[in-house]
Amino acid sequence: MNVLVLLFAVALGSVSSHGADPNPSLKIPISQATISPDGRFGVTVPTMDQYIENESLKNVLVEVATKRPIVVMESLVGTTYPVRGTADAQWSSESDLLLWTVSGKWFEHEQVLYKLKDGKVVWQLDLRKIVERAILKRAKEATPETYAIKKKENAGNGSAYPEGFSVFIQVGGDKGFQLPLAVHASMTSDPKTSRLPENTDTTWPYNLESELDGLVDKAGKFTVTRFKVLQKGSAEPR
Repeated sequence: MNVLVLLFAVALGSVSSHGADPNPSLKIPISQATISPDGRFGVTVPTMDQYIENESLKNVLVEVATKRPIVVMESLVGTTYPVRGTADAQWSSESDLLLWTVSGKWFEHEQVLYKLKDGKVVWQLDLRKIVERAILKRAKEATPETYAIKKKENAGNGSAYPEGFSVFIQVGGDKGFQLPLAVHASMTSDPKTSRLPENTDTTWPYNLESELDGLVDKAGKFTVTRFKVLQKGSAEPR
């Protein structure tokens, strides 16, 4: 009797396992705002309610006609929520280069490049992480004392602020959104009051601020072409 019960339980578990949806993210609609210029590709984007209900959901780059998954985006999930965590897709005119962005309050949380060919991703580049590392490394080398002071002052701000700093990244230049891709980054120790473009009228003399230019080549390699300290800053008075 016990053996029969055990066999029944195993069989029931097997049926339940096979009946489970292997990828619930594919049930999420493709956002019209993410569809490529040629109409072939798009990204599934959940609502905030859908994501709260199932936090295992991911954004998936898919083929629009068949919803064939091309790549599961392993970055922070972008949703349709309009305030923060909002998903955005920027495509090249040839539909072969995608910049996937998930916004935050002050700056983007995720900026990932995907290069496509023949309906497949041939390379991807976590642009935000690599550019953050590049500009922070150079700022630290150029102004080690101030960097340490600002890092300590901003301790506890959260993971959105690497080393306590805010980094803003812009892509594209005179040649537009295509490879080689121009990248401009700016960094400040205080995003609310700075000399950066977002806050041009509120320069704060104690901030450490710098900027960087670079290029992403056709193979997906990022190279820094220029770095400059805009303001060395100092410890804030108490």
